[in-house]
Parts: sequence; structure tokens; C-alpha cells
Amino acid sequence: PPADWTGGRQPTSGFLLNGRLAAVMDHLVYVSARTDHEDFLSVPITLAVFSGEGEGLVTGIEWKQNAWLFKKPRGVYRVDISDLDPDNWKVLRHTQAVGLAGPLALALIQGSDDNQFFDDVIFLAPDGSWHRLSKTQASQEGDINATGISETTYGQFIRDTVEKTRLPFAQMIYIDEMEEIQAALTEIGANTNKLRIKCNLKRLPEFGLRFHHANYPECEALALKLDDDGLKRPIAGTSTGHVRQLQQAVYSDAGAAYTSEFYTHDDDFGDLGIDHQLAFKNYHFLVVEGIAVGDWNLNIEVYIDGVLQTTVLTVPLKGSGATSFVLGTSALDT
Repeated sequence: PPADWTGGRQPTSGFLLNGRLAAVMDHLVYVSARTDHEDFLSVPITLAVFSGEGEGLVTGIEWKQNAWLFKKPRGVYRVDISDLDPDNWKVLRHTQAVGLAGPLALALIQGSDDNQFFDDVIFLAPDGSWHRLSKTQASQEGDINATGISETTYGQFIRDTVEKTRLPFAQMIYIDEMEEIQAALTEIGANTNKLRIKCNLKRLPEFGLRFHHANYPECEALALKLDDDGLKRPIAGTSTGHVRQLQQAVYSDAGAAYTSEFYTHDDDFGDLGIDHQLAFKNYHFLVVEGIAVGDWNLNIEVYIDGVLQTTVLTVPLKGSGATSFVLGTSALDT
């Protein structure tokens, strides 16, 4: 290894770069030989990245024939690596409006068409907000929201729920099959990643970004596993050494059933206009659409003006393998 990799002074992360291994430490990037990822000495390549800016490099990623380098708390830099000769690589400042929370807090998104983020990098900033790398060039100094995708719908939840001191341990993945980004985070007061914030990109032009979250199972480690059918599916590692396969056809906890809950946000119908926002509502009926995959009950609690209503709706879900619902005969609620 290079001579300055001594004692506790070691690289903090690494990433693949143009067929080489790149390691970051402080404000420097060390690049290996193309033929041996462990050889940093035969033809030493070291890139200095604006040493007077930020606390130091967090990690990097190769995207659009550039090496993108992230600092903490702010700073994104790029190196044009289209030239095969590293002697011609130059480090350029891209923006100082935003930085990266941790070395695994980013994911490459390569959707199948323009209905998704066709080709982009999503990353977490040190304050927990989500950003698109493709938009960072539009950022001005101090304008962190110019690149943000989470502030409008999930910014307050992130501020109220996510433990900021644990953001360096955040992890992010993109699941092609689901067209969904997931981030493993820690809730305030906890010391392990158990919160997964998810952003679904399916039918993006029609529905926009849909953020939601889950707190099961523990996901101290979050990664993708290549299954026998050639698809990459998520797995979660726990602090006790267990690894759980997520996104299964049959939802269970080691074979045992569990209760799943979801909720909708408070809505004053302001999106329909000021008249609907200010008017009194009758709350005459509720429409629930979905695909039932088993014989289960969906219990619905309704809150109006923050008060739980006395009637709890129970909708039987008659999906695959269950008895059929007969129009005019079967009961929708009790």
C-alpha cells in the first residue's frame, strides 16, 4: 500500500473507477493499476481534491464517464475519465451546495425508460435529505433544495424521525424489479438501522415520487442478492448476524404471520381548490383499491380532525387461493 496508509490512517471507502479500484482518504483519491486492484505502487495515481474544502472525502461513484467525488458536509467534485491516460485526468469542482452522508448512502438508478429516473444517482445529504446528482449543477451556494426530491413530501418526517448522528451508517439500494429506492436508517434514540425509507418510481410521470417507510425488519446492512431467476432482490442483515430475504412471494417472519400497517396522510382536499379545502365534509364513503393475494381482512381506522371514529371498517380480501367475493351477497364491512 502507499506509504501514508499507516496505523489508523487508512482509506475510508473505495469504488470501481474505469476498470480500477479507487480508494479515498482525507482529501485524496488513490487509484490502482488496471491489471491489479491491489497494486497502488507500480504506477501510482493520486488525485488531490480541493484540500481546503470540507471535512474530507466520503466516497465516489463512476457515472456518465466521470468520477463523482463526494465530501462531507458539502462538496461534489468530478473527474473526466474518458481519457484512458490518468495523467490527463483533472479534478473539477461541481458544487458546494450539498454533500454526502456516508460511503454507502447513494445508489445508481438506471431505469428502463424515461418514465423513471432513466440514468441518475440518488444520494443522502448529511441532514438526511434525498438528492439527484443530475440536478446538482443547478445548485447555487447554500441552495440545498435545488437538487432535493424528499423535501416536499417527506422532509418533515425525516427531520422528526431520523437519527442524524447515525447517518454515516446509512445505506441505499435500488431494486430494479420494484422500481424503488430504499434507504436503511436509524430512528431517533436507537443505535441500529431499523427504518427503511422507500421511494417508488413506477409510473413516475403519472403519480410522481411516492415516499413511504417501514420499520421491519432490522436492516443494519442492506444489499441486493442475485437470485436463481437472474433478478436482484433485497436482503437485510441484522446486528445479531441474521440475514433476511426481503420481497418474498409469501410474506412471513421466519414462517410466522405478522401484521402489516399503512396509513394515508391528513388531507383537507386543498388540491381540489380553496372551496373544497374550507368546506365541511360529509365523509360518506371510502374507496380502497388494491390487489388481494390471500384470504385476509383489511381493518381500516378512520380519523376525522384527529379523532378516531367509532366504526372500524373490516374489508375481507379474497385473493389467490381464497373463496370468491359474490356481488350482492358477500359483506364488505361489519
